[in-house]
Amino acid sequence: MQRLLTPMVFLSLLLSGASFGFFYAWVCSTMWGLDTLEPNVAIMAMNAMNISVRNGVFMPVFLGTPVVLIATSVVAFLAGQRKVAMLIGAGGLMYIFGAFIPTASINVPHEHRARAI
Repeated sequence: MQRLLTPMVFLSLLLSGASFGFFYAWVCSTMWGLDTLEPNVAIMAMNAMNISVRNGVFMPVFLGTPVVLIATSVVAFLAGQRKVAMLIGAGGLMYIFGAFIPTASINVPHEHRARAI
């Protein structure tokens, strides 16, 4: 179990960094850019981006990060690394409740809402 922990921690950090980088760049560039547009144009642009981001590059990171974080926490716990397990588990819960759920349920409109706007 211990031999599996190091690559899993690395993968957890890599996926977490990719997710954070995506959301950080989105807020610091895309959202500020949309603020400069007329509301109707900004809504159309945001809807187009929300559809285009559902791709083979973003989705594995977005969906895989919480799975890998929780799996790494379990492996760390089973390897006797309780502190590592708690820290990575806490990171997984923060990602799930702070990024995954809000993005999936609130920020990204569902198909029927995107068409109605």
